[in-house]
Amino acid sequence: MKKKLLSIALAMSIVLTLFSGISFVTSAFTQGYFGYNFGNGKAKITDVDKNISGNITVPSYLGGCLVTEIGEQAFEDCEKLQSITLPNSIEVIDDCAFAGCKALKSINFPNALTHIGADAFEDCFKLKSVVIPKKVENIGSAPFNGCSDLESIVVASGNPYFHSKNNCLIRTKYKDLVSGCKNSIIPADGSVVNIEPFAFCGINGLTSITIPSAVKTIDNFAFEDAFGLESVYISSAHVTLGAFHGCKSLKTVTLGSAVREIHQDAFGICPIKNVFYSGTASQRLQFMNIARGNESLVSAKWHYSSANCMHFPDVNYDDWYGKAVEYATYSGIMTGYANGKFGTADGIQRQDFVVILARISGDNINAYKGKKAFKDVDPNAYYAPALAWAKDKGVSNGYNDGSFGVGRKVTREQIMTFLHNYAKLKKYSTTVSTIGKKQILVQYPDFGNVSDFAKEATYWALSKGVISGKQVNGKRYISPGSSAQRCEVAAMFYNINKKGIFAK
Repeated sequence: MKKKLLSIALAMSIVLTLFSGISFVTSAFTQGYFGYNFGNGKAKITDVDKNISGNITVPSYLGGCLVTEIGEQAFEDCEKLQSITLPNSIEVIDDCAFAGCKALKSINFPNALTHIGADAFEDCFKLKSVVIPKKVENIGSAPFNGCSDLESIVVASGNPYFHSKNNCLIRTKYKDLVSGCKNSIIPADGSVVNIEPFAFCGINGLTSITIPSAVKTIDNFAFEDAFGLESVYISSAHVTLGAFHGCKSLKTVTLGSAVREIHQDAFGICPIKNVFYSGTASQRLQFMNIARGNESLVSAKWHYSSANCMHFPDVNYDDWYGKAVEYATYSGIMTGYANGKFGTADGIQRQDFVVILARISGDNINAYKGKKAFKDVDPNAYYAPALAWAKDKGVSNGYNDGSFGVGRKVTREQIMTFLHNYAKLKKYSTTVSTIGKKQILVQYPDFGNVSDFAKEATYWALSKGVISGKQVNGKRYISPGSSAQRCEVAAMFYNINKKGIFAK
């Protein structure tokens, strides 16, 4: 298998320590399912009956010798094996030892384990989680290559050679990310500077990934055949041979202006539609070298911006909200999360929406520092000045009990009310004709669900085009009591800007 041979060759380049202290006799013996060799009182499993199935326990002794090693390809292609229990005596799991065990869901790693070979668990599609013991000092290349369902990677505390963070297996000294899984988030704290070959190969369920600026190299085939990957953000890394080859769902790529080299087939067989580049077209032509085999990347629609612009891996810029998110973030109205995502489908809390309004108001919000406008507001909280401003200016009076509702998700009708009050504060047009109101009542069958306090605001928002409602089976609905998603909030501000609603 081409991948396996290449991966083994790469593993050799890492210069792992070989276990040469035990001399095994060349003749093979059999006991039960297991073929083995032995020497110096220790046994090495070299082969097993490929028909083994279900749950298997490896014995501690074979031929009277302590079992310390699972040999190269020993369990390879045992496709019916579902779980395996290893004895505490196991110190070595060799290259490809369990490769192709397609039904293997679980395996324990004994505390005595010191070595895991290259491709040791390649294509173990059902393997869910791994816990690496603290004595492990050598791990070959791509040990979990093709483990499509892998969702958790943990290294026991106290291991001086490896550690885990955000479900990433990391060589501590060299800052290499060895393996990832569907729940991985690459650390941005400098603990990872290189992503090793096949680290995420074949992972299923990983839909977006952000490569932080600390990462300098995305090595060969690192994300190959990560079929679910839809978007990737690369800050500055060197993108090597086949890094994202075969990512058949990858449609959006965001590249920092510091990206210089994209090697052959790095994005081969990827249906890329949009590339967001945090620089100019001339910068791209001057500084970026894109090798052959990346035709889909080159022919995609390129979007250029200033070097400090950020595009988000969880935003589909072709969808209805794409331009809105672009506008909201470029203008500084909204920002993304610390993990590099925008949080497209997330709700937004009441206090955070008012912070946005305060931000665009141009008023001196600092004048409200330390003021407690509502009983549930900490005057030292980041949002306290904005809420004090909102109460003072009549943008929000909170609830009847004197609270603002800090921490509650803001609803669509509440947003329209905040915006309507803000428009009145700034003396923007808020009038809606009687005919316009009647048309709205006919067009939106759920207008009757709008709370009394929000009716005038809803008339205004619909008539001005701040919102247009949600279309279901040919009809449009306001959904006044539902929480507003962040992408919807971005769309509201985009509409306000595009239609000149906040213009005198």
